[in-house]
Amino acid sequence: MFRNMTYTEAKYVDIHVTPERPEQLVPYVVSDASMANNISITKIEGALTNVIYKASLLDESQNPTGQNYLLRLYDTKNDSIVDRESELDVLRRLPPSFDMIKILFHFENGRVENFLDEYRAIKSSEMKLPHNMHKIAQRFKELHTQVTLTESEKKLYYGNPSEFRCFVWDKIFVWLDTIEQYESWLNGTQNKNVQRNLLCRDWQTFKHIVHKYKNWLTENETSGFQNMAMCHNDTQHGNIMLERTADANSDVIFIDFEYGGIDPVEFDLANFATECMNDYEAGESWVCDPQRYPSKDALLYFVQSYYDHLDGAVEINCKTVKQMAESITRWRACSQLFWSVWAVLQSGELTKGANDTPVDQTGRFEYLKFCRSKMSLFWGDMISFGIATPHDCIISEVTTMDVDIA
Repeated sequence: MFRNMTYTEAKYVDIHVTPERPEQLVPYVVSDASMANNISITKIEGALTNVIYKASLLDESQNPTGQNYLLRLYDTKNDSIVDRESELDVLRRLPPSFDMIKILFHFENGRVENFLDEYRAIKSSEMKLPHNMHKIAQRFKELHTQVTLTESEKKLYYGNPSEFRCFVWDKIFVWLDTIEQYESWLNGTQNKNVQRNLLCRDWQTFKHIVHKYKNWLTENETSGFQNMAMCHNDTQHGNIMLERTADANSDVIFIDFEYGGIDPVEFDLANFATECMNDYEAGESWVCDPQRYPSKDALLYFVQSYYDHLDGAVEINCKTVKQMAESITRWRACSQLFWSVWAVLQSGELTKGANDTPVDQTGRFEYLKFCRSKMSLFWGDMISFGIATPHDCIISEVTTMDVDIA
C-alpha cells in the first residue's frame, strides 16, 4: 500500500517526473517493491494547466481495491506564475472543514494527494443551484474567517495602508511587468497583439486604465482593503468538488490553492460569480458567457448565505447584503483582468516575433480566446464605471453587463 504520511508530515522526494511517464512515481508511493505492478494509472482530462493522473491500487487479481491517489504534475509554464512553497503553506493552514485535502508527498514538479473518491468536480450548470450556492458560500466564509494571517502577511499587506496592497493586485502588476519585457509582442505590427487580445488601442493606454481602475477601487472599496483574509481566488468549477450524491444535502469542498493569497473577500466572491460564466468542459471552453452570470436575486441569496454562516445569531440587515453584492460587482472586472493577463502569459505567444508562426493550439486550451472573452467584459465594466471611454478600447468587441451599484 501507499506510504503512510499524514498531511502535516508531507515529505519532499527529489525526482523530476515527465508528464508522459507518471509511472516514475510508483517506486516512491508503494512501500513494497513487489506491488509496483499493482497500480493502474489513468489520465484525468479537463485540467487547464496541470497534468493530472489517477493512480488506483489493485489486488493480486488486478481488481481495484478502492484505494486511489491523485498524481499532480505542475505545468512548467506556471513556474514563474505560481509560488509552490506559498501554495503548500496555504494548504497547511486550511480550516478543519478542508481537512480531507491530504498531500502524501511532493516532488520537484508536482505532488501526490489522496483521491477524493466520494467527490467529483461540480458541473458549470450546477454552480448556481441554490443549495450548491448556499454550501459554496459557507465554504468561503470558513476559509475567510478561520485562517489566521501571519505576522509577515500583516506587515506586507498592512504595513503601509496607503498602498492598498493585496495578493491579486500584486500579481497583476508583476505580470504586466513581465509582459512588458516582450517588446516585439507589444509593439509589433502597430499594436496588433494588444488590440486583438487585450482589446485596447495600445499598451500605455491599457496600463493607464488598469492603474485607474485600481485607484477607483481604493476609493470605492476601502473597507475591503482594510479587512482582508485568506482567499482561494480560483473557484472555477473544476476546483469545486461536489459529493457524488449531488443532491440538496451534498457537501462541497474547494481544491487547488495555487492562487490562494491575502485579498479582500469581495474579490474572492466576485471571482466565483465570474466563473459561473465559464464552462471548461464545453466545446468552446474559452467563452465567458454573461448570460450565465448570477442574477441579482441569486447573488443576494449567495451573499446572505455567506453572512448567515457561523454568525447565525447576528442579524444582518438587507443594506449590508446589498452593499456586499455591489462590492462584488465592482470587483468582478478585477477577476476578468487577473485571468486575462494570466492567459497571455500562459499562451506561449510572448516569445514569438511579429512574423513568426503562431503557437499551435491543437489540443491546448485556447488561452488568447479566453483572454479576449474576459477582456470584452472587463472593458464593458470600465466604461459603465466611468473609468474608461469607448475611445480607449476596441469598442466593437466590448460586451456590457448590468451594473447595479449606488
